Amino acid sequence: MAIGIDLDDVLADFFPAFLGFYNQKHNTHYTVDDMHSYDIWKVFGGTKEEAIKDIYEFSETKEFQTLAPVEGAIEAINSLNGNHKRYIITARPVEIKDKTLSWLDLHFQGCFEDIFFTNRFSYIGTKHKKSDFCNKINAGIMIEDALHHAHDCSSENRQVLLLDKPWNRNGITPENLEKLGITRVHSWNDIMKEIENYNINPTYAELS
Repeated sequence: MAIGIDLDDVLADFFPAFLGFYNQKHNTHYTVDDMHSYDIWKVFGGTKEEAIKDIYEFSETKEFQTLAPVEGAIEAINSLNGNHKRYIITARPVEIKDKTLSWLDLHFQGCFEDIFFTNRFSYIGTKHKKSDFCNKINAGIMIEDALHHAHDCSSENRQVLLLDKPWNRNGITPENLEKLGITRVHSWNDIMKEIENYNINPTYAELS
């Protein structure tokens, strides 16, 4: 089975390191628990363009290059070797492709069939939806932490696993997640159990 896997905050512990950079730059005191939205400008204030600029600046730092892997991710990804085809589908821009590949070589060398960049906040290149790449690889499972990406990738032929984070709670109920064909998980141990018990629900419905 082909499995699509998000990168930031699914494989790489992005937000804790980014907030350290952001707090130092702006003299603020945000924590991960403050991140009630994936769209960080809705948390920090300011404009979307200013937030994107901060992310680009962070990508130039040593802290970005030394992001810690999410707990349990390395062991889980390695355990999938030989049984499933693993693909990264990330919203990162192509401008930081080389840095991304270097980090993956350090922690997940040889683990992935391919990596796809959607270019969501890129200044160059074509922007894609994550579902475009899920469809391209015929993914049976997509592992994601952003609710809007999870919704985009859900389909009758795909199970979406949403790794629990403060920015993907925001009033969404388990019942509504189920209607969307999305399963909330709380760790890589949970993810591995879902993969082992993989089952397609043929009656996914849109959230009203």
